[in-house]
Amino acid sequence: MLMDRLDENLRYHAETVDHLDIGSIYYLQALAELHYYLKTEHGFSPAEVKALLYFEDPLEAVFHCKEENTHAGRFPVCEILEEINAYGRFKKMPEFPQLYQKHRELKRRLTQDLEEYKEQILTGDRDMLLKDIRLMGAAFEAYDFMMDSYEPRMGEVDFLLQFEKPLRVIRDYWGYDSVLVGEDAIKVLIGEQCALQKQEPRPESLKERLLKAGQEVKAQPGTDKGVRGPRHAEKSF
Repeated sequence: MLMDRLDENLRYHAETVDHLDIGSIYYLQALAELHYYLKTEHGFSPAEVKALLYFEDPLEAVFHCKEENTHAGRFPVCEILEEINAYGRFKKMPEFPQLYQKHRELKRRLTQDLEEYKEQILTGDRDMLLKDIRLMGAAFEAYDFMMDSYEPRMGEVDFLLQFEKPLRVIRDYWGYDSVLVGEDAIKVLIGEQCALQKQEPRPESLKERLLKAGQEVKAQPGTDKGVRGPRHAEKSF
């Protein structure tokens, strides 16, 4: 089971790597080398297997064990997991395998959508790029949130998987209000649309509902949370 999970982890990282970021490519290479070592040389103890299966991404967890190992000539995985607070740093394997698989598929689709969008940006007309610069920022902000911070729920993931390009759906909703509305807008979008699907009468137009949801979020009291810049934006130019 652990070997299958390690294989799945490596495939996932290969499918979601940022092809325009050299650092991301080097990280993938390091994961691949570690994967080979774990499958061909490392002798796992039963305790190590049990410990690593706790994590959603055991390959990532053991990678950080390797990077932060202070035991000269030894690689005691269980000890290092405790020393680096891995159980607090890395995500636990979800209780529901079906949701885990669907969430992985959603993240693959989001990454594919982003890669296509980057190509469109790089080959697009300069005047059009300048016109849509804030919308571009919304796409990168949305991607960062969905990959790093979003906590999946089955109904929400099912809703987004209906779309061939789910990132565009989120980007268009976040739109030009991305800085003002912030990350909570995605949750409002998903909640609104999940509710729409359960209604029998013809609802308001999608545009009307999204605008209303954005206004509701902007009307909420501010938080201390700062505005994050799109970490991928600089890589796309």
